[in-house]
Amino acid sequence: MEAAGVLSEIPVGNIRGVCDYGDERKNKDWQPYAAVMAAAYAKAVLSEIPPENEARLVASESDFSDEDRSCLLDLQFTNPDDDRRRIEETKGGFFEGSFRWIVDNAEYREWYSHQHSQILWIKGDAGKGKTMLMIGIIQKLRRQIEAGSSDRLAYFLCQGTDERLNNATAALRGLIYMLVVQQPRLMVHLRKRYDPEGRKPFETSNAFYAFSAVFESMIKDIKQGAVYLLVDALDECKLGLSDLLRLISKTATIQEAFKPRKQPE
Repeated sequence: MEAAGVLSEIPVGNIRGVCDYGDERKNKDWQPYAAVMAAAYAKAVLSEIPPENEARLVASESDFSDEDRSCLLDLQFTNPDDDRRRIEETKGGFFEGSFRWIVDNAEYREWYSHQHSQILWIKGDAGKGKTMLMIGIIQKLRRQIEAGSSDRLAYFLCQGTDERLNNATAALRGLIYMLVVQQPRLMVHLRKRYDPEGRKPFETSNAFYAFSAVFESMIKDIKQGAVYLLVDALDECKLGLSDLLRLISKTATIQEAFKPRKQPE
């Protein structure tokens, strides 16, 4: 009753329990129960409002400064999620049931659930459906993050026939881009190298190593949740594959201290 006057001043939802029926009918004995009822109802309402997820899959435009956007544009980053959608359409669309079996696979569950199982390698001949299996795992991890997980997901789909997608430097660019758009504060690691030197270090034969240093700094800076890094079709990485494999192995040891134990889902 005392809060009624604010309704015309600010946009609020007023949740009240009833113990008074006008000024002439007051029941103070009922007031504690009315207050509890109002609190319970307010809690129920709040439980229906999802919290803002810190580990968003896509940052908003306002999360980046003009200098940040200029840096991303200058270094010609591309979004691997666009490649994922294109590949899905090219292969006739994603079928949900095509990957469900892997979540019950013992090796997958061991990798997902235990802190010291850092690397999962899925092998198979060409045309066996590994890419669609990878896309299924991506979809599963995406849903977890969108539901409020503090984990982060970055992936890259190699394609041997596309020069933009068939080398280790391109894969690293894609992984860095996906981490940055989920957590814009990681831009500081890229800007530390870009601001004094511009794009030159990222265009020479040492580009992979310049990006590697940035990438490792980003991984070390992520202390909350696990970081899932997925790379598809390593056999189609035509240039720098050995460097990429060494970086994957090194990244696994960096993340080992931070990946929490999970229960299989």
